[in-house]
Amino acid sequence: MKYFILTLSILVASLLNTSAAENYSCRDSKGRLHVADNLMSLPEECLHKADISEADDSGKVNYVPPVPLDPQIKNDFNQEVNQQSRKAKQRKREAGRLVSRAESLANSFENAVIKRKEALRNKQYGYRTTIVQAAQEMQHARSKKEALLGELPKARLSSAQREQIEMQLKRIQN
Repeated sequence: MKYFILTLSILVASLLNTSAAENYSCRDSKGRLHVADNLMSLPEECLHKADISEADDSGKVNYVPPVPLDPQIKNDFNQEVNQQSRKAKQRKREAGRLVSRAESLANSFENAVIKRKEALRNKQYGYRTTIVQAAQEMQHARSKKEALLGELPKARLSSAQREQIEMQLKRIQN
């Protein structure tokens, strides 16, 4: 009798397991695919349009087509991509300008230092005027250096670009 009850319970359990389990799938209004084994797990908008597939249909693939994009959304996306691309190019040009300005300032400072040293060494006619002009050029380069250092925090630069500018500006001694 025990074996009969055990056999009967195993038979009933196996019949319950092979009952058709269903999977539900649908795409919502935003194009996201939702798949669930319980219809109530799907979003409310999918309840009336869910596709049903049997779990024992392992060879069958249900294709849920994507929601076609609204042309306006696609156009807005393309415009945003183009705008971001233009901004990136503009930032790159601005970084190039800042590096160029730093190099130019450092070069003009070094040229003024050389001019001053030569005037002091040679002491030719008008050397005092040359020394004063060189000192003014050096002071001008220092003030432009401070202005450029003030612009750096506002500029969107990579760390390599920032280091390059700061290295150039270190050539200008205070």
